[in-house]
Amino acid sequence: MKSVLIVSITVLLALMPRMDFGRSQDEAAAREAARGTAAHIVGPGECEDCHEAEVAALQASEHWKGFPAALESERGVTIAQAMGIAQPGKDWRCLQCHATPALKKDKLIALGGVSCESCHGGAEEWMDLHDDYGDGEKEEESGEHAAERISGTVKAGMRRPDRIHDVARACLGCHVVDDVKLVDEAGHPTGEGFELLAWSQGEVRHNYMKTDGERNLAASPERRRVLFLVGQLAALERLAPRVAAATAEGAQLNTLTARWNAAAAAVKKAHRLLGEASRLNALVSALEACAEKKVGNDVAKWARAAAEDYGRGDGRDLGPLDVMLPKGVEGQPAR
Repeated sequence: MKSVLIVSITVLLALMPRMDFGRSQDEAAAREAARGTAAHIVGPGECEDCHEAEVAALQASEHWKGFPAALESERGVTIAQAMGIAQPGKDWRCLQCHATPALKKDKLIALGGVSCESCHGGAEEWMDLHDDYGDGEKEEESGEHAAERISGTVKAGMRRPDRIHDVARACLGCHVVDDVKLVDEAGHPTGEGFELLAWSQGEVRHNYMKTDGERNLAASPERRRVLFLVGQLAALERLAPRVAAATAEGAQLNTLTARWNAAAAAVKKAHRLLGEASRLNALVSALEACAEKKVGNDVAKWARAAAEDYGRGDGRDLGPLDVMLPKGVEGQPAR
């Protein structure tokens, strides 16, 4: 548990689906993309009026408290020095995973640790629509208006909690660290140990909506199944092009390959448990086809399709997966 908690501090949730940091990456373009993301961040204070319990729970977590603690730790300083970063608390490469960055007078600043928009996307474009219930209060909103509001927020960039695949991809944006220099030369963790179900139901859980802020509800058995399966599928989607490229050696490639193998094995087992009627047939066929050679792009394509499909389901047809679900959670959720 101790090693996992270290990773939870040093490799935090993504603000948005990230650009890759390979040596071939145009660093100037990546920096501007990070600034573009930060420009749409409004900060957790804007969410707190309606989501007081949720914000309090997140600010009690290591994800929030990890900034600036992780960057100022002995390990953080060592990593920054190896990367040639003089001020990690102001550098876009550190802030985009370790903080909630924003632009102030055209300068990149940190509003605090990882928070609401880290998972749900920069809120500038969708916040007003998210709060618009029509002519009355939320309880009086018509079904038609709610459907239009929800659709509009998604189009504007909101990653809603019920769109599990979108959230999983955001998590893996930082919990799969694929910068070769950052890992092999600077010693940064790759995010190993992350599993969506256990982590989302642990210290970062903030599910108060149905109790009006009174209780932090655990996911239902059906939702737990979806979180587990979509987490494995999203991991394959994220890892496939990186393992296929195989441009690195050492700790980075070894760890990513081990994570790939674990996710692939989990998906194959899920397919056996669910039977041939499952929606994993095409993905498993792609996995089998690349078993003796490099990972193919078909794996990422079919993993994404299956994750989107299962992510929209209610999990009632996934009962056989209960034997695969992790028994515990990572960290103590707020009450």
